[in-house]
Amino acid sequence: MTESIRDLTADPGSVDRVLNLVARRGMLPILQALASGSLGHNELARETQMDSKQLSRALCLAREASLVSRTVHSNHIPVRVRYRLTHRGEGLVRALVPLARWSEENHDHGRPDVPGDAGRPVPQDRRLSSSM
Repeated sequence: MTESIRDLTADPGSVDRVLNLVARRGMLPILQALASGSLGHNELARETQMDSKQLSRALCLAREASLVSRTVHSNHIPVRVRYRLTHRGEGLVRALVPLARWSEENHDHGRPDVPGDAGRPVPQDRRLSSSM
């Protein structure tokens, strides 16, 4: 591999900050839900299976990080609020797709502390032959 994280950013701590933000409770489900379009608070609560208070906290954090925007439609009674990913949020979701793919390929189900393919059966074509 010719490229490293150091090549990607002058501030290695920036990757830590992004990963910590995404790891915050409720952040990933919100990003996943909003990736398909704008949603209201109740729709987001159903989609993410989060209670209203927890969802509000996570949305506030996402808004502070400029990942999510909030639009108030005051011409409706009651007032409607819609949330959507910002351009920055969409970029983060695009960046998370390869990470999610890697996670699925390398996560030993039920044993996250075991790195790599430990515990998975070896495909038939990669097994050592008994004649060796």
